[in-house]
Amino acid sequence: MYSNIKNGWPLACVMQAPLNSVVCTNTMKAIHELLEAFIPLKYNFTNGQECVKWAGDRLLYDEEENDEDIILLAGSTEEEEIKELSLKILETYIDKQFLDEEYCAGKFIVKLYESYKSGSVSIHRLDSIIGSLYSNLNYPDWLSELAPNCEYATDMEDYRKPFEDEFQYLYELWKDVSSLDEFKSKYAKRIKLP
Repeated sequence: MYSNIKNGWPLACVMQAPLNSVVCTNTMKAIHELLEAFIPLKYNFTNGQECVKWAGDRLLYDEEENDEDIILLAGSTEEEEIKELSLKILETYIDKQFLDEEYCAGKFIVKLYESYKSGSVSIHRLDSIIGSLYSNLNYPDWLSELAPNCEYATDMEDYRKPFEDEFQYLYELWKDVSSLDEFKSKYAKRIKLP
């Protein structure tokens, strides 16, 4: 397997002979797009239609390489099947470290931040999502400030700025890192309460 990292996302392609760099680059870009679509689906933030569209595009451009899972994904309508097929495809083409729960949660924080800043998700919805991530991941240090500040910010305006500052800090770290270890080496816990 040939791996590469671009913009903090893992990209890979399966080496096949003969394989030129243009094909490899296109495959890596395509897998990057599927991973980006899969992570919000993994946390039930989307219904998976982006993953289905991704598979349909691979078929349209004849890029599926006769991969039965991509063909099945293109015709999927059930959310659970979409999750299973997307994960199976990703497990085939990328290193498993990039599907680690904590790593995916960090990349999901990037999507949540962008959605919050665009106004498409409220702080109340974030409170539910971030609280669930925090407990499901067994309370990682890097969410120990964000989760309670988000909860408090839903009722107390004084917590809005500490919440938003921590959210932006985590967003900026997660958007550029290519591994959980890299994130942990850069993360510094900052306690800022009103």
